[in-house]
Amino acid sequence: MSKSFFIAPTAKNAGLTSVSLGLLRALDQIGVRVGFFKPITQITQSHPDHSVHFANAINHIDSPKPIPLKTAQDYLTRGDKDLLMEEVIENFHKIKKLYDVIIIEGIVPTTDEAHTSVLNKEMANSLDAEIILLVPMTSLPSNCSVDTFDDHLKTSLSLFSSIKAGVIGCILNKVGCAQNAKQLHDDAISLTEATEVENCQQLLSTSTLIEASTVLSESFHSIGQIPLVPALQAPRVFDIANELQMKVVPGTGNEEILRTRRVTRIAICARSVSNLISALTPGCLLVTPGDRSDVLLAAGMAVQNGLPLAGIVLTGNYQPDESILDFCRPALQNGLPLLSTHHDTFETAVALSKLENKVPLDDLNRMDEVMTTVADHLDIDWLKLHCAHFQIIDSEMPAEKGVLRVLYRSVA
Repeated sequence: MSKSFFIAPTAKNAGLTSVSLGLLRALDQIGVRVGFFKPITQITQSHPDHSVHFANAINHIDSPKPIPLKTAQDYLTRGDKDLLMEEVIENFHKIKKLYDVIIIEGIVPTTDEAHTSVLNKEMANSLDAEIILLVPMTSLPSNCSVDTFDDHLKTSLSLFSSIKAGVIGCILNKVGCAQNAKQLHDDAISLTEATEVENCQQLLSTSTLIEASTVLSESFHSIGQIPLVPALQAPRVFDIANELQMKVVPGTGNEEILRTRRVTRIAICARSVSNLISALTPGCLLVTPGDRSDVLLAAGMAVQNGLPLAGIVLTGNYQPDESILDFCRPALQNGLPLLSTHHDTFETAVALSKLENKVPLDDLNRMDEVMTTVADHLDIDWLKLHCAHFQIIDSEMPAEKGVLRVLYRSVA
């Protein structure tokens, strides 16, 4: 008999896709034949669901197409909850027969979307799944106390109090901040939301909260604490250029380079060159008016001295003088991307600050690293014990194309 884990986020921006797929990887690594199922998607019909896409592209899991949230809401508005759940169950059984354990990804509860809080409860109950709460630590207030932490858990638990299989544990995501000692300059844009950085810097240590919690127990286990790693939130220069419709200055870069350069920091160059030096850091994307040839020259010299800048964005639809480009040619030939936009510097800065942090569908390397990071911070011993019903008992010689064939049996 198969087992199902339903991942239920307790707040927005929980990292639902990352943690669901990271749990998938952790179970796969310990030898469990694990599948993935997304019953309802909050992505519009014109775009593929990110989780389903990555589960297929990375783990080769062919999950049924999820029901659009708008369709699910229409069912509930008409009073046809049972019909909706029948469709969910029908889709679930298409994949259930293929795997021993299924990761079921819930939906993000939002105040502007009707029925989202109810749907997770109904789906988990209909699919008889054990529930794992996903708690984004950055959703908690600054200087979070143990009482506040416990109250958040109690509120989330109360939503699933009538579920047959019950809530078995929680995963704490976005814990701490790997670079919280580094302060951004006044003219820098963080690629992590400002509230997240502020909160993760001020939270009590997670271990303190876990040890002092009166809610966590053997039956409601802390399954993992996933760190907030800024490097894993770094988009490619290509993603930024594509999202904001920036153009590559002719002769200064190609798509391959744009897809390999990652942006860990964005700096708005409004200062003199002498005051700009501190902003020239690895992975930094410089944003400057297109007529600031001094900034372009300084950046070119920095790259020639071995500094791996992510790139430069020239605003205001200005094109640098050919003589300046010729002087910077060695840096440009070394792969420094040079982008241009017709928006002014302020408009560009605002647009950059509003960039979504989703992993693009074609950025498999980044998602693969995210999944590995999540898997590395889960309680593997607890997962092995909880999934001991499904263990590898034998292995054969690798089959064609290096695929390891394994045999499973029930040991319970």
